[in-house]
Amino acid sequence: MFYDEEVLNLIVEETNRYAEQFFEASPDQRNTKYYQSWSPCNVPKVKAYLAIIMHMGLSQFPRMEYHWNKSNLYNCTLCQNLMSKNDFFLLHGFLHFVNNRAANVQDKLYKVRGLFQLLTTRFQRYYIPGKVLTLDERMVKYTGRLSFLQYIKNKPNQYGIKMFILADASSGYVCNWEVYTGAQENNRGGGRAIHNVVLEMTQNYGNEGRVVCFDSFYTYLSVAESLSQIDIGCIGTLRKNRRNIPNIIKQPPNTMNRGQSIFRRKGNTVALVWKDRKYVRILTNLHGNQVDVVGRPNAVRDYNIWTRGVDLSNQLIANYHNQHKSIKWYKTLALSFLETSIANAYCLYKTRNPFTAKKHLNFREDLIFEFMQEYIDLRNLEISHLPNNRIIFGMHHIGIRDQRTCAICSTKTRKKTSTFYCVECNQNICILDCFHKLHTLLKIHKRNKSRNI
Repeated sequence: MFYDEEVLNLIVEETNRYAEQFFEASPDQRNTKYYQSWSPCNVPKVKAYLAIIMHMGLSQFPRMEYHWNKSNLYNCTLCQNLMSKNDFFLLHGFLHFVNNRAANVQDKLYKVRGLFQLLTTRFQRYYIPGKVLTLDERMVKYTGRLSFLQYIKNKPNQYGIKMFILADASSGYVCNWEVYTGAQENNRGGGRAIHNVVLEMTQNYGNEGRVVCFDSFYTYLSVAESLSQIDIGCIGTLRKNRRNIPNIIKQPPNTMNRGQSIFRRKGNTVALVWKDRKYVRILTNLHGNQVDVVGRPNAVRDYNIWTRGVDLSNQLIANYHNQHKSIKWYKTLALSFLETSIANAYCLYKTRNPFTAKKHLNFREDLIFEFMQEYIDLRNLEISHLPNNRIIFGMHHIGIRDQRTCAICSTKTRKKTSTFYCVECNQNICILDCFHKLHTLLKIHKRNKSRNI
């Protein structure tokens, strides 16, 4: 749904363009053993590549190339049978999303800007979020050199690329996002940068009576007042060093007992402090001074319920995330885009099938098979006429010699022997099905007694 024809055509076009530019700059590389098998990719091949990337999240090995290792410790038959290792890594190396020679290099995200905008449009097109939204940061793990690399000590991935995420609080669906590329000159100091981030992330949801929940990083009095002007409610925890906050909220009296609260109001914005085991400070433009039966303010109760939206999305991504590293930052970011798209697709699927929805793992398995099926059909169509021509013109013919095990159907537990063999291939095979398989399968492995080929 999100990776539709337009998105896939962008990847195909720019990947092939980058490969042409590479060979123009280094013509000698064209005839090397590694690059001579390169051929321009198409949509089915890119979908098969993405299927392998998704499968690597389900079957995790120490290194990416181990998915083509034929050792019994690994032996990932799906990757081996779907695409050769050389084809995969050629496509992975040339993967691109923009024309480097015509890009706006002043934009720090020019490598992925086109893909980012296409996916953002589709995220907002196919889903209408609920009343409550959650705003938080996400760290895309990356430890290479990058001008906008960030460090956040309380995140699972402390070093990486920071993204601002606006998600539906009930489902975790990502409605809007933005990659942080550094502070702008006109946004430095005084919370102006955070103020602008919050307004930009929520600008499509103004005047609809929605609510935004965020943590103390975004909580400023100016943010709450600006959101009130466009009919967006907000609630967030409050740091005691924020400006324009009453001193009694910053430094409550020592005589407060557990369960007691202090409220202060300015217009429709309320700042409160509630003593639990520690002091809890909240800034909201939705609540008053109401408390529940145990003395807990309603604002604290609602914040605990509404603050989980981005965490739900992060959890869906973390379960089956492709953890292989990449030197290129834009490939790491593009992989994060793919994972977010899968998580959003699953949220959308559960919303439309609330009682019969599959588990997340089964959903990903079906998605992998759907992405690879078109490439398999196209590959089988391309080779369907080759074997018959080879046999007709006498390139491969049958001979008779001593009885040996069949190279195709014989296994360790079920041995089959034959006196017939292909003279050209020098392998004993059964006269009927196995001779046809030997010359029609795209890739014939040497006989492995531990598995049925």
